[in-house]
Amino acid sequence: MARNRTGSNTPWQDFNGPNLGYVHELYESYLENPESIDQEMKKLFDQWGAPALYQNKGFHIQKEQQTEDAVDIMQKAISAATLALNIRINDVRKRRQEKFVEQHGIKLGFMSFFTKAVTGTLKAFPLLNAEIRENEPG
Repeated sequence: MARNRTGSNTPWQDFNGPNLGYVHELYESYLENPESIDQEMKKLFDQWGAPALYQNKGFHIQKEQQTEDAVDIMQKAISAATLALNIRINDVRKRRQEKFVEQHGIKLGFMSFFTKAVTGTLKAFPLLNAEIRENEPG
């Protein structure tokens, strides 16, 4: 296996986020049994070696655990918030449905509330609408 240049002209520079995580999973399978993965990916691993960030021993495991923890916390928060929000939305819909239908000719649905909440949140917390890319300047 040819260990290669971890410079900027590798195929790994085009992968980030979940896609890079998937490439890391394939690489782990490749390390266990090179014949168990798609032959095109095997050729890339043979030629270019480990994907970006994989060289930092334990980095992908630590990053994966942090991601799982964050997802778990978010799922619990979303679940609790969703229940409370559904109760409030149903209350508003019941109180305003008739007038809304008279004014607009359609029923007041959930999507309007969702859209308003998401746009308000992204305005208040623009970092949520950002993306972090490793190995980028700035």
